[in-house]
Amino acid sequence: MTSVQIMSSDKSTPSRGAILPVTNTRRADTDKVALDTKQLDYTEKFENNATGQPVYHGRAAPGTAVATAGWIIIKYTYDGTGAVTDIQYADSANGNADNFSLKWSLRATYTYA
Repeated sequence: MTSVQIMSSDKSTPSRGAILPVTNTRRADTDKVALDTKQLDYTEKFENNATGQPVYHGRAAPGTAVATAGWIIIKYTYDGTGAVTDIQYADSANGNADNFSLKWSLRATYTYA
């Protein structure tokens, strides 16, 4: 499965709730690709910098407490003009970047890569 990220109109920050799963399926009798774009249900948290840009973005199953393991956390880095220069996932060196095993309350303590 692939994800599609929808950006805000100025293309500098992601839109809220913008990750949509995309499933590619190929019919045996054609070369056409069908896309399934149903949205998953997530709770999302953001921590913004002084200019209102998201620095941390967390996603978990609805009802997951901020101090409970069950989050994926992303960190955004910006240049002097406000453009995104890096998007890093928390604790990816330990294999935890995409398995909903982190705590939102500990987002500043994780290593991002």
